[in-house]
Amino acid sequence: MNRGKKLTLNNLRSQLGFDPKVKEPCFYNQDWYLNEDFSKKTSLDLKWYLLKKNVDDKTLSKDPEIISKNMASNHRYPSAILTAYTFFSYYFLNKKILWSSNFIWCSDKDHHGDRIYVGRYIDPEKVNKNGFNIHRHLSITSIYGLVAQIENSNV
Repeated sequence: MNRGKKLTLNNLRSQLGFDPKVKEPCFYNQDWYLNEDFSKKTSLDLKWYLLKKNVDDKTLSKDPEIISKNMASNHRYPSAILTAYTFFSYYFLNKKILWSSNFIWCSDKDHHGDRIYVGRYIDPEKVNKNGFNIHRHLSITSIYGLVAQIENSNV
């Protein structure tokens, strides 16, 4: 980043990679977010940030909008780039994985308005490869619905 590039998720991903067989820690191998503004445009300002190290147990399994309503007035959701920078910096300084099996809500939203969440480096079920995950929390909108399967009970 000292070559004049902004510290964005995309730039960080290009530096750290996304294949745990090549190098760890890395990003989880997904590309859905690469063209999203929060990934290609949002960067960190050169200032101090304070981010709690541990996930607040009282927020586990809670909708992010409900968490927002109960947040202290001086608390905010961190940006995805701040959480990624914190995750990787913490690892390089301490050789420990932050949020190894938890996801963290972020302030960012994708172009559909779906909230971003990140983290969970290690899949506890060992189905997925290691990697810093970036996902979106799908909001239920008018495009979601049921196509019912009708079963004939007389067969």
